[in-house]
Amino acid sequence: MFELYANKTQLCVRQMEPLTSGSVNVYNVRFAFSEDWEGLEKTAVFRAGDKSVSVLLGPEGTCVILLA
Repeated sequence: MFELYANKTQLCVRQMEPLTSGSVNVYNVRFAFSEDWEGLEKTAVFRAGDKSVSVLLGPEGTCVILLA
């Protein structure tokens, strides 16, 4: 699982794993946020080439990476 931490405007990788080309919807990611993000709606945007997908994060801050 990927673990990312957003502190104000900076996103830091806390944990990562190797990606395999062609894999789709198999990699999980967990976002954690500083108190600066409290009360805000959070959306993850994944991009690959000219394609992008937005995913609204729930209260647990997890989702599946949708592009490979």
